[in-house]
Amino acid sequence: MASGNIGSTLYRTASTAPGDPPKGIYVLGLENVDTDEYDPHVLAHEFQHYLEDNLSRTDTTGGEHATNERLDMRLAFSEGFANAFSGMVLNNPVYRDTQGPQQGQSFFFNMESNFASPAGWFNEGSIHSIAWDLFDSAADAPDAVQVGFRPMYEAFVGPLRTGAPLTSIYPFLTYIRSQPGVSGAAINALAQEQGIRIDDAYGTGETNSGSIPEALPIYTDVTLNASPVTVCGSATAGGYNKLGNRRFLRFTLGASRLVSIRAMYSVTGSTAPFSPASDPDIVLYRSGFLDIAETTTVGDELLTRTLQDGEYVIEVYEWSHVDPTYSALQRRGVTCFNVSVTG
Repeated sequence: MASGNIGSTLYRTASTAPGDPPKGIYVLGLENVDTDEYDPHVLAHEFQHYLEDNLSRTDTTGGEHATNERLDMRLAFSEGFANAFSGMVLNNPVYRDTQGPQQGQSFFFNMESNFASPAGWFNEGSIHSIAWDLFDSAADAPDAVQVGFRPMYEAFVGPLRTGAPLTSIYPFLTYIRSQPGVSGAAINALAQEQGIRIDDAYGTGETNSGSIPEALPIYTDVTLNASPVTVCGSATAGGYNKLGNRRFLRFTLGASRLVSIRAMYSVTGSTAPFSPASDPDIVLYRSGFLDIAETTTVGDELLTRTLQDGEYVIEVYEWSHVDPTYSALQRRGVTCFNVSVTG
């Protein structure tokens, strides 16, 4: 199950266990606590998740998030664009969510402000600022471009739906920048104002680590039957869906073959605390989720299956970094894995 939320209302994309609610938008409506049925931005935000799930694709982890957090890039993009979408359909960049006695309390943010802290590809505030500026007609620096909603919609139903890169700001802006009449320099400036470098759909060349060195490069190349490459995960920004929890690799196959993907714990690069025992897991993507290997074998994970030719993305993580029941004190320190693809 993947889900996204802001405030309290929730969009649930799928039901995976008996007793789970079916997919849909679940609106909190308790008087004097939270009446989201009267919060138009919240409803529009969740409706964008519905559109994303049904017309496009999302690789988001879901889970709790806030505009001042360093998030997994897929979550940051999904939530940030949903914020911006609510402003687009309501023609109002001020997102407000009311709650409390007589709905007299609220939190709000203005997507026109261009302020995000810390800014970057991992911050939903950076994402909603960029998306809103692409839509609106105000010529405030560095917003020197207006593309309207159509190319953004086309990005969602095109490369974000079918492309090999995971869903994030990178394939989104790479597509927008390639459209006729769109200034690539203006798109680059808009992204750079938020600490984002757009070289390609994979985020190649990105230098903003969000103060988590392990988060870069965004994708590490791994070659079939070559030496293993090392990636390291971190829980510095928190657990489950935060920046650095999950590391990404990519590889290409020229022909169909039986392939084994392996992640083995590496003490080199790993830091204290060293407990619990390391438990790597692997998720495989080919233009969306394809397979997962998540045994409890200490320090080793293996995924073997026949794959067709094409581009693939591997996600590797340390289980203690992503288990939502683990507290900060229960998570390992930086944990590194040697990852190989053989066949």
